[in-house]
Amino acid sequence: MSAILKTWPSFMDERKEPQREIEKIYFTHQGVVLGYFDVLGIARNDGSLPKLRSLSNRVSEWQFKPDVYVLTCKPPMHWLEGEKVHHDSFRGWRYFAIDEYRGTLEAKVRL
Repeated sequence: MSAILKTWPSFMDERKEPQREIEKIYFTHQGVVLGYFDVLGIARNDGSLPKLRSLSNRVSEWQFKPDVYVLTCKPPMHWLEGEKVHHDSFRGWRYFAIDEYRGTLEAKVRL
């Protein structure tokens, strides 16, 4: 099983399907890895995904584009505790092994 790191936008929203089974998705904000969600599954938006809604139950103006892959996650978010783990922003996603990454200079110093 693998994990991925996602910085922006918040959802997977990619046309490229992951080649490995994804167990966790990590999120960053302002260059710091905040934590992760456990992944329940991955689906391609073939038009059958439910519409995203706001807290007031209105259909959101923002929806997933056709044919993109979307991760479904199980709450709650698991916050990283203790040391700060830094990571620069990027678009898209990449495979991520936090235990290996923690030992790098980039993880310890915000570049």
